[in-house]
Amino acid sequence: MKKIAAIMTSVFMCSSFLPVSAAQSETVTIPYVYHETFNDTADGLVPSSMVANAKTNKIEVKSVPSESDKSLKFTSSTPSDFYTDISLGGLEDNVVIDFKVRFDKKSNSDFRIYMKNSAGKESEVLKINNSLQLCSPDGTAYSKLTTGKFYKLTVKINTKSGLANYYVRGKERARDILIGGGTFQNISILRFHSLGFAGGNVYPEFYIDEISVYQSEKPDFVLKNEGKDVSLGGGTVGSSASGIASESAVEDLYRSAENVCGRRRTVCRRGQHVGGALHKGRENHGAASRGGRSSRGGPYVQRKRPVGDGGI
Repeated sequence: MKKIAAIMTSVFMCSSFLPVSAAQSETVTIPYVYHETFNDTADGLVPSSMVANAKTNKIEVKSVPSESDKSLKFTSSTPSDFYTDISLGGLEDNVVIDFKVRFDKKSNSDFRIYMKNSAGKESEVLKINNSLQLCSPDGTAYSKLTTGKFYKLTVKINTKSGLANYYVRGKERARDILIGGGTFQNISILRFHSLGFAGGNVYPEFYIDEISVYQSEKPDFVLKNEGKDVSLGGGTVGSSASGIASESAVEDLYRSAENVCGRRRTVCRRGQHVGGALHKGRENHGAASRGGRSSRGGPYVQRKRPVGDGGI
């Protein structure tokens, strides 16, 4: 009980330094444009929400070993390329693409994401090369994946500027990557593409899961780190706590209040309010929260700024 009282005192002191409106978290509602988990599709099939062109290879829903749900499996036994297309109807301005990918082995092939605009122009968004490096279209590597693990990859695109930010497991890895020459204007088709190859005999085998597309200036996890509650596609992702039923619930409330203080460059510690720089280990506004940039007039020059150490 003493611990609960101390935490509640800290929360009260933190809140007392803020206007009432600032202490209350802002709720942002973002509907999905597209969302697919593959769990409602029978094994061996492809969901009706996408079009698969497997050619001489296989694209099918499968239960992933060691995982509790289903994913879309790409299996190649020939050098031919194969891909899936998702229709997005011509999205403009800020677009966020989320998906998970897992490679069970390295191969002689590249995995790439493309998009087409309503005029049929195709532009490369990113690539994962045969060394499992996450690269921009010009081949610059920003992060490295390993086999046997699912990675959540996020791309935030502004269709007017043609600039994109890359995130791996919620960490920003690259910012202001120029894609599509800055002229593609909208996203009509999203393509997940495993390229064919001329040499070698190690064929690609990988899984795609939890594909989400929505329109937002920033990815949902960046907004969450800024202290907002995000209602994404009907499911709430945020830091709000309802009620005080236990000590752990009070801890959640403490962290939520601390996030609000952090936005004013202050930290609430238990029993005191400290101004100035954020407390080490409580910084919620890392490189990822600076993602996203509004488009400006004039020519666009590619500015590649890797963020972090490039690892996972």
